[in-house]
Amino acid sequence: RALAVAVFGDGQHELLCRFERGEAFYLMGDADRAAAQIQAALAEMRKADNDAVVYRSKAYYELALGVVHESAGRHDEAVAAFGRALQEDLSYHPAHRRMARLALARSDTAAAVASLALGAAIDGADAALRHEYALLLLLTREHAAAAEQARMLITAEPYFAGGFAVLGRALDAQNDTAAALEAYEAYLVRAYRA
Repeated sequence: RALAVAVFGDGQHELLCRFERGEAFYLMGDADRAAAQIQAALAEMRKADNDAVVYRSKAYYELALGVVHESAGRHDEAVAAFGRALQEDLSYHPAHRRMARLALARSDTAAAVASLALGAAIDGADAALRHEYALLLLLTREHAAAAEQARMLITAEPYFAGGFAVLGRALDAQNDTAAALEAYEAYLVRAYRA
């Protein structure tokens, strides 16, 4: 109720409140009302672009809209929203990651690999993204490329056990048994033991 009053009140914080209201609807499981609020916030952003004192990322809002559509099973609308996020900012790696996931849902591994490759190139410091990319390369039998990505991951995050597991699997698939064994041992040293 308070957000509704803020949204339809004096308009000073209307944009942010619309978006937050959309988030609230999303968390309550009401994807249609969430999408409507986020779309209204985006429309306000586009209308106020020239008067904006503080820049708010339309790419972020489009990503949020895509997540709402994705959770509601509207994959075409999600792809469109993620695409608009990338039109706003091609370097916005979270949208590349989401596009890859939707491509995998359609069994389009080539598009998924391309999206994750671009995302990993944009933000090499995102260990989770690089790990996803290395795993996908491993699953598509691009073992040398998977090993390269795993090595990059290990260099950036030497205590992350997952990088060593991927490296071991990639080297094992290339019949480099000694190096694979080293990677597996490094994995075991770092892996959480329950």
